[in-house]
Amino acid sequence: MKTVFRVQHKEQNVGPYVGGKISWDVEWYSRMMGHHANYSHPNLREDDLSVYSNSEYVCGFDSLDKLKSWFDGYLLNLIDAGFIIAEYQVEGYIIGISGKQVVFIPTTFKDITFTLIQSYRHEDSHIPQRCFA
Repeated sequence: MKTVFRVQHKEQNVGPYVGGKISWDVEWYSRMMGHHANYSHPNLREDDLSVYSNSEYVCGFDSLDKLKSWFDGYLLNLIDAGFIIAEYQVEGYIIGISGKQVVFIPTTFKDITFTLIQSYRHEDSHIPQRCFA
């Protein structure tokens, strides 16, 4: 069994790049999308995972550190916008894996957002208190 972590919307389970949950007019989202359009944030094709591109597959990370690194500077904004950090236990559902991301078929998950935010609270005292409500 492999643990995979994913940022997804709390209601529709779509990731932050899909589904129009955040308007491009939101300054931080527009900045994130521009920042993520480079080699450090490869899409599936650039990451040699395009063969796995299918609507039933989703992307995630095989560690919380990779998730935090990928969304560095934007994770708390995403949480404020209705996204959660989901922890999946996947067995036989991993379709592809690279050094950056994992492509998998989602199953049941556990919401670990609060736990992650608590770890941020201990790491950085500059996080706005509203993130802990």
